[in-house]
Amino acid sequence: MPLQIPALVNRGRAMKSRPYFDQQDYKLLARNLREFVNTGHKTSTKQLRDLLRDYVLILAHTGMRPGIESMNLKWNQIKHARQRDDSSPKREMIDVLKFSVVGKKRTRTLICHDQNSNVSTPLKRIQSRFAELATLNVDDLDKIDNYVFRTADGKRPNHQRLTKAFKIFLQKYNLLQDKEGQVRTLYSLRHTYATNAIRNHIGYDELALQMGTSRAMLERHYSKFRVEDRAAAFSGLDAARKRLAIDEKSELEKTLAMNETLQDTIDTLRETIASLNNSLAALTMKN
Repeated sequence: MPLQIPALVNRGRAMKSRPYFDQQDYKLLARNLREFVNTGHKTSTKQLRDLLRDYVLILAHTGMRPGIESMNLKWNQIKHARQRDDSSPKREMIDVLKFSVVGKKRTRTLICHDQNSNVSTPLKRIQSRFAELATLNVDDLDKIDNYVFRTADGKRPNHQRLTKAFKIFLQKYNLLQDKEGQVRTLYSLRHTYATNAIRNHIGYDELALQMGTSRAMLERHYSKFRVEDRAAAFSGLDAARKRLAIDEKSELEKTLAMNETLQDTIDTLRETIASLNNSLAALTMKN
């Protein structure tokens, strides 16, 4: 009797991409957060929503984990550095905003996406709410051993309050679900950061270090964006475009060569006409 080997069936759920904010929804998010701040009636509610706005923007441009990792950030863990960019041809000096955060296993340094003051502006708003911090420059501010994410009354809010306030915001502006029907949370800002980084061609290994996670996790949840963003290449459109560009360049070069030849002919005719005019003038004077 043949050995009966049971078939192994994987009934686990297929891995889905995590809910994030695409470019259009993120613009709505950022714009509506400003309005949301002014919808609170109680002072405590308004203060929380003030902080929420800045908290959300900073999470979206750093990739920090919401909760313990972000809420434990202190001013003396934020550094403004000027360093040489060895990846550029001229190796110029660049300004960099760095956070030192304690992740799941160890402390890591992350580089903020602050090209348009995406992080430094929210930080300045938070700083301005405290009289003892408002006038400090960055060199003095990075010596302050106090938590960044506090409401204007100086209290550190329970993270569940921020989570609840964010859900209320998402519901109010019809942003709670993404296009696949998945429910967004504060963690979706971390997924938004990862998605944008991958689409900007940051490698998995570098991104894993920045976010304090593994390459395997990034590949599981975000690899689809690498494929989708190369749709033109996989569909053959990129190759067609390159062929068209080569053909157009060739036609342009031919046209330029014809124009150059034509110009030479025109210059020769002008010289001939000028010589004939001179000869005609000379004959006229003799007569």
